[in-house]
Amino acid sequence: MADFSLIAVVGMHRSGTSMMAETTSRLGLPLGEKLLPANTYNKRGYFEDTFVVDRHDRLLAQLGRSWGTIQHSFMLPDNWINHEATQAAKQDLKDYIRQQIKTPAHGGKFGIKDPRTSLFIPLWQSICKELDIDFKLIICLRDIEDVAQSLSARDKLPLHAARLIWMNYNA
Repeated sequence: MADFSLIAVVGMHRSGTSMMAETTSRLGLPLGEKLLPANTYNKRGYFEDTFVVDRHDRLLAQLGRSWGTIQHSFMLPDNWINHEATQAAKQDLKDYIRQQIKTPAHGGKFGIKDPRTSLFIPLWQSICKELDIDFKLIICLRDIEDVAQSLSARDKLPLHAARLIWMNYNA
């Protein structure tokens, strides 16, 4: 099935991933039917598929790394890729991508954008390998201090916590 590509826009929150996803969408990359809505912090929208975001959030919680906790700044646990929760998430995400593959309007490509994907690249690589599809990344990188300031303003995170999360996402 190498004639299908999954293109993931990755990078730390507040690093330009929404802008990049919007650009790829305007160039014709399908990003899903139900996207997170725009709000005060991202007036043009996030361009994040709600299914992918929800599944990532649930997996992070199951691995003890929920957003808004100090544990979110820690690397994923050892052997997380083989964890029962990861395997369940993998099946859900694989089924979701299978649906996208079957959608003729996608023209052989589909995109996902969720900053959390940065933490789960090995999982997505495994999914794509099993589905025999190409996996491509668009990596967005923004200065650590700019991101920390933005996260501090948006989420009221202490600057040191925002910096730790930036390092985790970019590792």
